Amino acid sequence: MNFNEQLDYLDKLEALIAKKAAAACCMPADVYQSEKIDELIKALSLAQGQYPKITFNRKDAYFEEEYADFDTIMSVIRPILSKSDLAVVQQQRVHTTGVTMLHTILMHSSGQWMESRNRIIPLKEGAIAYASELNFQKSHALRTLLGVTVTNDVTDDNAYVAMMPTRTMAEKGTSINHSIENLSRDTITKEQLEELEYELAEYEDLAKMILDQWRLQSLADMPKSKYIKAITKIREIKLLRSGIKKG
Repeated sequence: MNFNEQLDYLDKLEALIAKKAAAACCMPADVYQSEKIDELIKALSLAQGQYPKITFNRKDAYFEEEYADFDTIMSVIRPILSKSDLAVVQQQRVHTTGVTMLHTILMHSSGQWMESRNRIIPLKEGAIAYASELNFQKSHALRTLLGVTVTNDVTDDNAYVAMMPTRTMAEKGTSINHSIENLSRDTITKEQLEELEYELAEYEDLAKMILDQWRLQSLADMPKSKYIKAITKIREIKLLRSGIKKG
């Protein structure tokens, strides 16, 4: 490339940069709601006043923890939303950056809307891991957007540390253990994470189960108080699957 060609190349490059910069300045703001949401908020307020108490309907066979599944929550909430002229749509969208996002959109008959967005980051590759992460995000995105809560959900405790004595007394005698240890915000150490990853290396379904039952984004988010129970159960299940019974 001679000198004139180099100058021509630089001119074209500068023109391209200027064009990209101008386009970026003119891009519309990334909005999460319609210009007006007064009708939607009014309808949502009426709907929220009709939400019944939602309780656990399933129990994990391995970790013996109760939870309300996504279908149960939707079966309760859907008719109430419909009466208030509200509808929810959840869409998977692959953005230009290659990131897969879950868009949870609440729409009103007036045309007003609002949405939340959650990035889908599966723990591992494969359809099962992806479906697990997607279902987890769908449930929590919906509950957050609509203001839905589940009675006695132990995952709420970290947000209510100040109420720990009252909640502990209220739950006394039940199968849910609200100890100070269980309310800790501390997560597992790097060594504990590596041990979990080693144990779960060929057991994708067990990893999925742990993330689902304890509502974790990743194994690294596991509370220290859950580590011993988790690692013990994982090893027990692996032994049972290999045909070796506990002594």
